[in-house]
Amino acid sequence: MEESLTAVTDNILHSESRSILTKTVKSYPNDNPWLTAQLKEAIQAKCRAFATGHRTEARAMQTALKREIAQAKRLYKEQVEAVFHNGNMRQAW
Repeated sequence: MEESLTAVTDNILHSESRSILTKTVKSYPNDNPWLTAQLKEAIQAKCRAFATGHRTEARAMQTALKREIAQAKRLYKEQVEAVFHNGNMRQAW
């Protein structure tokens, strides 16, 4: 009985590892908690535009980036405040 259970479990785990994709996410200690992948891409695009000499495009991207950063900070603040308002201190830390 236990042998068949082990065989079925191994088969399921093998099928799972072949069919479910894994993704590696890099997180650095000095990353701000509100800094999302979308914001990182926007920052890189602005830097590329500035490096290629497209000053007006870089300026427009900087303006849009400021708005996105403000929105990301606001959303993060709301998430943190929601955790404290729910009273779940374990999740807050």
